[in-house]
Amino acid sequence: KTFSIGGDGDYRESQVDPFEKKKRFKPVSMFKGPMMTNANGKSSVSFQMPNYVGSVRVMVVGAKGSTYATGEKTVPVRSDLIVQPTLPRALKPGDEFDIPVNVFATRANIGAVKISIKTEGPIEIVGNVSQDHTFKNEVDQMFHFRAKVKSAIGQSKITITGVGKDVNSTFEADIPVSPSSARVYQQEQKIIKPGQSMTFNLPIIGLDGTNNARLHLAIFPNMDFLHRLDYLIRYPYGCIEQTTSSVFPQLALKTLLANDQLMVNKVDHNINEGISRLRIFQLNDGGFSYWPGGNSASSWGSNYAGQFLIQARKNGYVVPDGMYDGIIRYLQRQSRNAVSNKDSYMTRVNRAYVLALAGKAPMQEMNLLRQNDFDELSNVQKWQLVTAYKLAGADEPVNNLIDAIKTDVDEYVEFANSYGSHYRDMGIILQCLVLTERSSEAELMAKELAKVLSSQYWYSTQTVGQMLLGIGNYFDYAGIKVSDDLIIEGNVTLPDGSKEAIKTVDTYSLYINEGYGQNIQVAINEDVNIEQLYVTLGSNGVPLIDQTKDESKNLDLQISWFNEDGEVIEPSRIKQGETFYGHFKVSNTSVVPKIEELALVQLLPSGWEVENTRLSGEVLPQWLQHLNTGNEEYLDIRDDRIMWFFDLAKSKPEDFILKINAVSSGSYVLPGARCEAMYNRDYRVTRAATTVKVVKD
Repeated sequence: KTFSIGGDGDYRESQVDPFEKKKRFKPVSMFKGPMMTNANGKSSVSFQMPNYVGSVRVMVVGAKGSTYATGEKTVPVRSDLIVQPTLPRALKPGDEFDIPVNVFATRANIGAVKISIKTEGPIEIVGNVSQDHTFKNEVDQMFHFRAKVKSAIGQSKITITGVGKDVNSTFEADIPVSPSSARVYQQEQKIIKPGQSMTFNLPIIGLDGTNNARLHLAIFPNMDFLHRLDYLIRYPYGCIEQTTSSVFPQLALKTLLANDQLMVNKVDHNINEGISRLRIFQLNDGGFSYWPGGNSASSWGSNYAGQFLIQARKNGYVVPDGMYDGIIRYLQRQSRNAVSNKDSYMTRVNRAYVLALAGKAPMQEMNLLRQNDFDELSNVQKWQLVTAYKLAGADEPVNNLIDAIKTDVDEYVEFANSYGSHYRDMGIILQCLVLTERSSEAELMAKELAKVLSSQYWYSTQTVGQMLLGIGNYFDYAGIKVSDDLIIEGNVTLPDGSKEAIKTVDTYSLYINEGYGQNIQVAINEDVNIEQLYVTLGSNGVPLIDQTKDESKNLDLQISWFNEDGEVIEPSRIKQGETFYGHFKVSNTSVVPKIEELALVQLLPSGWEVENTRLSGEVLPQWLQHLNTGNEEYLDIRDDRIMWFFDLAKSKPEDFILKINAVSSGSYVLPGARCEAMYNRDYRVTRAATTVKVVKD
């Protein structure tokens, strides 16, 4: 699953996996050969056809010696009885909808046929599960079933069969059921001493299939920050920065998960898939675009993705040579042209730092920055520059500078550029302190960042990613072991009565996947040489009811709905088969002249289907053409949602249009719309969810 963040642990889930590129519809081809013909030049081949009605193109290539020939023919594929339902592409808990099933008899006198439906997963049929009909002629007949989605999520399956005396037809469809409400987080922490035991209740926070819990033990407080990894992995928007942030910290924190082989395997999978996904961002010049399909490189995104690939290769992961060499050459070219390109100091010193990590330190650029601009650099920029010299083995010129560099950072937040903040910069400084072996300063900063990461406060993906990188690098450098004598020993009694043994040094984590609503017990052995332990139970889940409310902070969002004639309509009751439009108007109500990197998201009811006008090339109706549309930087259309990404000037609101078809009759939830600055929590607006119906005409 992937998740869409709304802030403060407010997630929305989707059926799209960020590490797996899947398409709902894709061409299918079947191949056999080569094979030899007989003496007459003939051969035969058979194929087992999938569940398909229509026609196929059969193509043959023949060769003998240096001669060849080709041939092709369109061949009809048909059945005496064809079952063809109309189903939603995605579902949400609580949906109740009609399933129209059109049954075609392609010959006369088929006779009595039983049409049956069955379901698997979180979906059930309301009313009759079968209907009988006698087909005397070559006709089609419509049948209707009613289905309801349970209060759960997961993969559902609908199977419809038509069975007669000598005919049968089957239709199967897998439909994901994903929640539309926000993920809720809670945390409970207790102190336990050797010889004691304590009980926690595993709360049922959300729907079946959405609940998660993790038990964490540590000798220090503020060490439970692995929930930040979940936040990064589940973040939905998928630009180059967020894609890199979803996997880079996993690389750095892998040693923390060493006692959980399943998690280690999952991390390996995610890192390999992350490397593969980054390929869709890479341009011909070796740089990485901000969004897939972009035509220009993102300076910070290229630095950040390049740093990840460098470290991944060092850690033994396979990074394709063309991909790796491409980004290194790109960074080297940009470094040579930094002054003429008017790159910012942050971009320049970070690029030098990244190249130094790869053993390709750009000494000319580094010397220019040191000799001409050092006093103009911020603390985080100075630390990266002196670290680049250290990595290059040429730290003599900066030895007299390093002791004077401070580790404090002024508070600030960037919408774009390097997506920076003071905690982001502290994460980078911690990485530099580790590489320059400044042990005492690194320890103090690691403790401060651990406290920040253990909180439930919202931070951007760049901020969380860089803080986790710093923490992970510090643990690898100094280790989290205070003493080999501080062994945690005990056991955890799970709800089913089974026990998990605890034997580790300093910290322990256990993911709990079942038994919600029941108790677990934690017991620590009496002879453990530890004064006390901090025990944290972190739980989360997605409730059935969408808790999104009407809220605005420095942004305004107005939503209107229109029919094809431009008349205002209420979306609460739409006729099946009707086409209509949604109009989203976003305004900047802050004092900031321009807000960058905004995301506007609207999840759709299961009975609505978005029409992708990009593919059809359709222009807006005349009555919509006065609006300020088409200015988004990137548009992401999926089965159950649409997402726009854009910048917003205070002087001019932005308009966004959504064309929708009402497909499946039933009662559905229209999730609340959300617009937010991806890198600044102070700019956001949400609209409450509501119930809508699609009714038969």
